Amino acid sequence: MAFFTSITATILKPAEETKTTEGVEVYEVKGVCQASKPGIPVVMLVDKDSEQGKFLKGLADLTKGKKTARVLVSGVIQTCYAQKSEDGTEIEKPSKVIVYVGAARRLRLQDTAHDPEQAIIFGSGFAEPQTDFNDKSKRIPQLQISGGTQDFKEEGKYSSKITVIGDNKTKTDEVCLRVEEGQEVYFMANLYRSEGEMRGKGYDNIKASVTFIEEGDRIKQKRGGKRNHSPNLSGQLSDTFEEASEEEEAANVNQLAEMAGIALGDF
Repeated sequence: MAFFTSITATILKPAEETKTTEGVEVYEVKGVCQASKPGIPVVMLVDKDSEQGKFLKGLADLTKGKKTARVLVSGVIQTCYAQKSEDGTEIEKPSKVIVYVGAARRLRLQDTAHDPEQAIIFGSGFAEPQTDFNDKSKRIPQLQISGGTQDFKEEGKYSSKITVIGDNKTKTDEVCLRVEEGQEVYFMANLYRSEGEMRGKGYDNIKASVTFIEEGDRIKQKRGGKRNHSPNLSGQLSDTFEEASEEEEAANVNQLAEMAGIALGDF
């Protein structure tokens, strides 16, 4: 499972060269999305040899001349927690999002009337109901939804989780209140950054206001021992990714085409 995004970002610095956990050479471009206040720091990773990579690097180079550019990017998104001081009272680095960019286009910097700031997240994941801070027996219309993608920058670490908040205007609050523990949900939401202080401790979190949510059929299995993660992208190319049951074998491409009422030549 992965979360996807369509998000605007104003580029702040020249691109840096780095590698993903799978060894892919990428440009890292840093920007800020102003869809919420305070703004959301956005780290864009884009394949170095791709057209999008060359395009974003060129735009990031504008910052060397004290210029900048605003872009709309889409791709896989991961949220990152804020870094706190050792005693947990102060925020040293704010929360942020990392986007592995699949597509990008430039927006006019000042033309927010025609191209407004946006930070949309969508996808599916397993839900964990949330309770009232002062009364753990009372549910609130919030869910923590977990995905299972490997972290883009830290090998062996898996991301990510997002807290989504239901809205009574769209009746999404009702769904958030009835979803079972570990139930799969499909959702779309608007990201925002929430910061402040509570009981003498600073907080800084990326959250999402739900515009659509629907329950799926799957329930997360509780297993003991080692956690069973989804394989990475290269691992999913293997024939062993498909698990055929004893009673039913996976259909071959010709059978699939016949079932869909098309011929391979139609493509």
